Amino acid sequence: MSARERSMLVEIAGAPFDAGRRRSAAEAPGATARRTTARASRFELPGGACSLESGGITGGTVPLTPVHGEPDPDGADCVACGRCCHHGPQTVHLLEADEARMGERLLPIYTELQDRPPHFRFIKNAGERCGGLDVSTPEQYPCAIYEVRPEDCRIVEPGSPACLEARRLGHLGKSLGFKRER
Repeated sequence: MSARERSMLVEIAGAPFDAGRRRSAAEAPGATARRTTARASRFELPGGACSLESGGITGGTVPLTPVHGEPDPDGADCVACGRCCHHGPQTVHLLEADEARMGERLLPIYTELQDRPPHFRFIKNAGERCGGLDVSTPEQYPCAIYEVRPEDCRIVEPGSPACLEARRLGHLGKSLGFKRER
């Protein structure tokens, strides 16, 4: 991988490229876990990627593969894609309007309040996908809170820069292109 590609990955992922790359068993001798990114709570073990969830490690988590081609402009392939809903913790921030839209019943189920000032509220995420993502049907990624989804999610429209980047990476990145076009 070229230095230019590495710097692009740093811009997209918001972390040094080397910290997020998969390590081979030869590079990770023994069973020593290596933290790959502080945000995503992902570790590399000789057996592959693992995620830290509720204080324990669950193995076998593998990011989705990138999707090639342009998305359906009407969103027909969104539920089959779901790449925009795969991202690290504290990615989807709620605005006051988002909190009001979700209401008191859904807020404690799908969101968490940051424990340090300024106490932002985020959609829950155990390390690799949005807490509002319904993964009960294989290869389908519908949103359980679609009607009340936060503004951060509403920006990711079919064909938007965020959508295209998520499809290209296999997950939502951190580029500066995540702005609503007016």
